[in-house]
Amino acid sequence: MKTQTITKTESKLALLLIREELKSRKLATILLELGVKNCQLLPSLNEPIAEYLGLDTDEAFLEYDRLVDECTKEIDDSNVAAIAKQLVCRLP
Repeated sequence: MKTQTITKTESKLALLLIREELKSRKLATILLELGVKNCQLLPSLNEPIAEYLGLDTDEAFLEYDRLVDECTKEIDDSNVAAIAKQLVCRLP
């Protein structure tokens, strides 16, 4: 992960991207439960998030991806922002 200090604006952008990725994955999970498979219309923000956060090793990216999957199970309309903040605090 980046070792440099990030600005408040950069922090807000990172949280925004992670919130949107969580919502996208939650929607994909719901669609899969409804029988819709391989929906290519949903965005994946993994690459820009990984680059932005400096997740430059496979291990760091896999840990990020695992945390997003775990957090996706916990979100609903009322807590996505809080879950995104928790996820950032748990990044390697």
